[in-house]
Amino acid sequence: MCAAPQAFTQFEMGSERWSSENNITFMNPYREQENLWNCFDKNCKNRDMRKASLEYITNEMSLVNTSDLTKKIKKLRSTYNQERAKIEKSKKSGSGSEDVYKSSLKWFDIMDYIMKTINLKEKKTTSNLPNDTPSGSKILEDDVSRDIDDKTDNKSRQLVDQK
Repeated sequence: MCAAPQAFTQFEMGSERWSSENNITFMNPYREQENLWNCFDKNCKNRDMRKASLEYITNEMSLVNTSDLTKKIKKLRSTYNQERAKIEKSKKSGSGSEDVYKSSLKWFDIMDYIMKTINLKEKKTTSNLPNDTPSGSKILEDDVSRDIDDKTDNKSRQLVDQK
């Protein structure tokens, strides 16, 4: 049976480093509050909802205030982005798959799941073409052909008018 996570104290919150266990404990309520990390969430830009989410996490983790929590979120996201950059850099170096950088942070995979959710939503695109259209290139070809025909007709008329 797992022991309940220890409550954070003001001293721990104000210190530079949390333990890996504290970071992992924080990730669960953070993941639940999508408006804090998902820019596609309808409440992401709602200041009152974001404040309520921060207060919820503060209460869940027995923290002292939300401003320290906001700083901690920024630090964790910054550290996560630095780790992602190391991974991407190691992939581009031309080395084999066994040489790709692997983060040693215990909480990295949890944060990676959260951040990849955002990236997947960003990559989804929708077509603005009607469904009955075979392809966008066919439309472009038709438009170009029509333009060429129009220009040819205009040139022919000009030549006839000149005679």
